[in-house]
Formats: sequence, C-alpha cells, structure tokens
Amino acid sequence: MDEVLISGLPFRFIVRNIADFKTDDLMNYAAKKMFWNYRYRPKAEVVIARLEHQERGLRVFRQFKAQTANALHNNRGSVPFQFQGIPAQNEDFLLQHAKNTWNDFFRPFRLSSGQMNFTEKTIQILRAEGIPTLLLWARVQKNLRNMKESIVVTPAGEPPKTVRSLWAPRIQAIADKYSVRFVDMNYGPTIACDHFYDSSHLAQVCFPEFTDFIMKEIQTVK
Repeated sequence: MDEVLISGLPFRFIVRNIADFKTDDLMNYAAKKMFWNYRYRPKAEVVIARLEHQERGLRVFRQFKAQTANALHNNRGSVPFQFQGIPAQNEDFLLQHAKNTWNDFFRPFRLSSGQMNFTEKTIQILRAEGIPTLLLWARVQKNLRNMKESIVVTPAGEPPKTVRSLWAPRIQAIADKYSVRFVDMNYGPTIACDHFYDSSHLAQVCFPEFTDFIMKEIQTVK
C-alpha cells in the first residue's frame, strides 16, 4: 500500500477518495511525502551542474525518456519481452499442481461479500476517474479450469454449485449494474496460446497474445 500511495497515485486522487483510505495509511503517506520533499529539494549546485556543457545531462535524460516510451510501446507497456521457449507441458505435474491449488484455495469455497464490495467500489472509482473499465477473468490451465466448472463446492443439503456457477453470475451482475463488460477468458472467447508454468500462471510465450487480447477488449469500452 505504501508504494502504491507514494509512487502510483497523484495527490489529487488521494484527496478525492480520502474517505476510502485508513488513517494510518494517510499519515504514512504525509510523512513519506514530506521526507521526499526534503530529500529531493532543489539544490543550487545540482541545478548548475545540470546546466553545464549545454545541458548535456538534460539531453541524455530526454533521450532516455524517448527510448523508454518506445520500448513501452513496442513491448505492450511492459519490460522488453524475451522469448525463453515454451515450458515443458508435463501433464502429471500440471494435474498435481491443480489439485494442490484447489486444496489450498478452493476447499472450502465461500463467496466473500468483502471481495464483491471491493470490486464494486473499484469500478465506482474508475468510472468517476473516466478510466476505461472491464472485468476480466484471466485464463488458468485446463485442469484447474475443469475443476472450477465441475466440482461441487456447496455443503451437503444445499443446491449443488461449482466455483464457476457461484462466482461468474455474481460478477456478471456487478458488470450489468455498472454497464461494464465481463470478459471470461476461461469459458468464453480467449487466446489460442495455452501454455502454462503451472495451474494458474500463463507462460511468457503467451504474453504478447494475452496483452493484445486485453488491449483490444479495452479499446471497445466506450
């Protein structure tokens, strides 16, 4: 939270949404900002040094910014993509990892009202800021995907429901409420690349197609 507040959010955003932050977070933010202002205060010797040699330092910095902007454009907003090959798709390992993930995170499974409230509040803030918004269910490996669709997670005596049949309708209802799109990459239109490191982490080789898919979806948001 500290790094997001200090480096990732402008002051005007924090002021507009001040009621959504904890007092401790706001106090921490104020203290760190004051320290930064002192640490990086303007110093005459630094300004003079940067003006030397026909502002060579400034030219180097501008060149760096231009190179960075070009790299972000070419690499879809991320670090430079380096193809490292397709990871071995060991079916036994992927199945066992899916079972372990299921036992660790989906047994027992209960929908969290806090998670739904957080999602709604996030959408409200994004809409107020004029930021294109959609809800995305990122793709997982087929074994975990099948478990989410087929294994009953409701207690005995209750109507049989799976993770998908419990979670997807709630997210779709939120999407409908705020007129945002729900993009389901597991059971709806998705990418062709289907290589994974484990049950939930898409392989790097799929990154360009995955990012292009998301950007294309975002560009359709009005």
